[in-house]
This record gives sequence, structure tokens and C-alpha cells, in this order.
Amino acid sequence: MAAISRRTLIQSLPLLGVSLAFARPAQAAGAIFATAKPQVGEAAKVDVLLEVGGDLNLKDEGKPKTLKMSVVGRMGYVERLLQADDQQSAVLTARRYDLADAVIKIEKSVNKPALRSDRKLIGISASGQETQLFSPEGALTRDELDLIEVPANSAIVDRLLPHRELKIGDRWQHANELLAQLLVIDAVNASEVFSELKESDGTVARFELAGTVSGGIHGVATDMQLQARYKFDSRVGRITWLALMIEEQRSIGHVGPGANVTSRLQMTIEPAETPVELNDETVKNGIWNPGQAFTALEYRSVRGGFSLLHDRRWHVMSDNPESVVLRLVDQGHLVAQCNISTLGKVAPGKHVALDKFQQDIQQALGDKFAQFVTASEGTTQQGHIVYRVVAVGKVAELPIQWNYYLVADREGHQAVLAFTIEDEQVARLAENDGAIAESIEFFEPNTTAAVPKLTR
Repeated sequence: MAAISRRTLIQSLPLLGVSLAFARPAQAAGAIFATAKPQVGEAAKVDVLLEVGGDLNLKDEGKPKTLKMSVVGRMGYVERLLQADDQQSAVLTARRYDLADAVIKIEKSVNKPALRSDRKLIGISASGQETQLFSPEGALTRDELDLIEVPANSAIVDRLLPHRELKIGDRWQHANELLAQLLVIDAVNASEVFSELKESDGTVARFELAGTVSGGIHGVATDMQLQARYKFDSRVGRITWLALMIEEQRSIGHVGPGANVTSRLQMTIEPAETPVELNDETVKNGIWNPGQAFTALEYRSVRGGFSLLHDRRWHVMSDNPESVVLRLVDQGHLVAQCNISTLGKVAPGKHVALDKFQQDIQQALGDKFAQFVTASEGTTQQGHIVYRVVAVGKVAELPIQWNYYLVADREGHQAVLAFTIEDEQVARLAENDGAIAESIEFFEPNTTAAVPKLTR
């Protein structure tokens, strides 16, 4: 999401009066040393308002279709810096959200995502070109991640500063890697984005940013026009206010519609007391290392009666009474599709036999089937029986591999997972299929629940 019109959005806000946190050398009148000086352990209160409006573009039975959309999202949280290197190229922060919700309207449908009560703690790991949000309390859903993963992440927004002394009128260009992180896209191919110091009294400075970005997200092109204003207070040692506008044109992709939208974001940051949820003892006992935390995403099919975990390259495309469909996109490549269907509940231990499962697969593939590569039986950590059957064949002369799984629990619930992969993409899939199959958990389905409307 993104975009910014050329109108002036920003009204000046009262700036904070905070005692000098570090000594500064003597400077020329109006000059300012624009570098952030965050201290490990410090906390800040952050408030964010995000408004998005425009059109979503997709194809309906091969014909172009446009849907009006709007988003109003609000977030309020306290963020504490846990780790940082000298150049802030690697930081780890912890957040406690007091507010995180949105109203998303697409034509006449309305969705109101919000963070669950047991997902209010969020960690942010920003290192090199990657920024990752996760919860030490458990796996997030895609909706929860999309809700809080907004442009101008407060954990890295200070990287807009050039870390040198500036005088009025000085300009500098922002690196592609930083822009990709700030705009929450996969890569920036070309950009011309500059910031300029417009006003300064030696303590408080106001900057303006403008420019264009061409990049990619989920394998499709996106073009953005940016305008922003932000303020830096040397007494606080960081950016304290930012207003950003992004005008974006995004192509239709493998896992989402195209977009022609304008996004407006306003953010305020001020010093805060550390809440008990983020104090030293609580943080010490939490899982704040992103290498150990819950970085996989959770999906629950209420009508299907099962849940699963998947890595962030997978996207749920549809959820209907017949099946749930996911797609895996990696570095712009459509790697695989996964169709998950539940079978009728049977008496415990009476699930389909492996040889019968193979027969059903061969019959379903019909003349596409060439041969079976492997067939095996195992048990998950939860004690579920898992069959894995790999078949190969061709679709329109294109070599295809199918990885089929049957998962059955002790109560007689059964689910079939069918992964379809072009032969040349098999290596990219790696062991992702098995990880999803082994994560399956069953619960009693709610067949009267509303079917989720996914515009991916």
C-alpha cells in the first residue's frame, strides 16, 4: 500500500521539551548535527494514523475489474530499544500495543482486523536490508502482520537522517535499500528520493522529502511517488514527527490485485516510561530472538476445521467449503500452489490406507499422471499419521510434480494437501510442503461461519 499526493498535509505540532541527552559541538547559526542517538533501554510512545484510498485492479474470468477500496488504520504502542549497533544498521526493539485496528472497505464488504489480546507484544528485528516483525507470544496471522507492518517503521525511521552536520538547504539522497525497508516492498530497482533541511534553530529541525521509486513486491512492479515532512529534535536524539504520502501504481500479481492508491501516514514519537510488559525482567524471560521466535504465520480455516503454520512467502488465496488454496511466491517466482481439503470424519484408526490413497491420487490426475516417485508413512510430533506421496507427470507438455499428503489424527479427522510444482521450481519449494503438513491441527468446523473474503 502506498502513495502520496502533492498537497501539503502536514500541520506543525508542538515539539517536545526534553533535557539535552548528549553534548554537541558548537555550530553555525541554524546548523544541526542530524544523527539519532538512541540509547538501549529507552522507551518511546508512538502513535500512527494510516489512511489509504483508491482502486484495486484484478481480473474476473479474464476480464479487467476495478474495486473501490479504503483503509483507516490506527496504532498506538510503546517501543523499547533492546539492541543496537553503533550505526543502527542492526536493531532489535520490543513493542507493547495499546491500539492496533483498522477498517478496510472493498466495495460493499468491510473487514476490521485487529491484534488478538495475546498478540499485543511485538518484536522488530531490523538488520541490513531486512526488517521482520514477530510476536514472542505466538504466531501472527497474515491479517495481523499486514495490520502492523506499515510504511515508515518507527524502529528504522531515524535512518532517514544523514548522520552529519547540516545547514539550511543541504540535501542528500536516500539509498534504495533503506527505501525498500521503509516502504515495505521487496526491492527498489531505481529511485530518486532526496531530503532537504528546510528549517532549524540548532536544536529542532524540519526536513522535506520527495521523489520517485520503482521497485517490486511479490514479484510484480510497483511505482511510487513520495512526499514527506519530518522533524528531528536533538534534545530527544531522534525524529519525533513524520507525515508521509505515497501515490502508488502496482501491477496485478500472483498473490494480489493491482492497485492505484494514495496512502497518507502520520506518526508522532515521544519519550515514555517503560511499561511492565517491556521491563528488564519480562524481556529477559521472553522470546525476543527472531531466530527462535514465532516467525511463521498462522491460518485457521473455521469452516474447514483445521489450522496450519506457513512461512511468509505463502499467501492464502481462497477459503471455501471445498478447499483452502495457498500460493508460494519466492523472489518473484510462483513456486507452488497448495490445495487443502478435509475428508469426512471416520472412526479412530480407520483413515484411508496408503495404497488406497495412491489409487485415489492416480485417478484424480488422470492422463496427467506418469508415475509415482515415492510413497511413505510417518508420524508428526502431535501424533498425527502423515502419508507423503510424490507423483510426476505433465500438464500441456509442462513437467509437473505433485506432492500429496494425508494427515489424520487420533479422533478420525482427515485432511488432504496437494502441492503442485513446476519441475524447475521443486528446489525452491525445499521442505516447505512437509512443514505445513506437519503443522496441521484439527478442531470442530463451523459450517455456518461466513466465508472469508480474501483479495490477495
